[in-house]
Amino acid sequence: MAKKVDEISLTLSEMARLAAVPETTIVNWRTRGHIDLEADVDREGRKWRRYTIFDVLRMAVTGELVNCCVPISRAWDISEEMIIARTRHLASFKNTPIKAVVAKFLTQIAIITKDDRGEYQSELMPRRLYDINQLSQRPSHIFIDLGYIAESALGLLDL
Repeated sequence: MAKKVDEISLTLSEMARLAAVPETTIVNWRTRGHIDLEADVDREGRKWRRYTIFDVLRMAVTGELVNCCVPISRAWDISEEMIIARTRHLASFKNTPIKAVVAKFLTQIAIITKDDRGEYQSELMPRRLYDINQLSQRPSHIFIDLGYIAESALGLLDL
């Protein structure tokens, strides 16, 4: 039987492995206030933090952006814009299959550019249908294949 979104509750080490971001890096970012995970909000008292698949996706995208030299604070904001805004409605349904979350991103790439003020801007485009001429006239772009990230991270959950 396919696993459901609301059935997944991960430890820090499990989330770090799935997102391909070192556990110590996640703790560092959280301690410094660079990231705000659902596990931090939902934590009751002194219980262990339990992470969701949405935390995994945000962390995986953030890790990719930081690896491309986007500052952590902006990388986290971009991942929030891309992941949470597009999956919030899926989290509200009971019994949503994880495959539905993965499918949400299969056809999407994120394109990140730096504007004249040094601010990072992001937009989503269809993975195979984007036109290079539609891109802003910036000298460089960061392409993040959200479908690949979703399949890589969540595929390890034995869908």
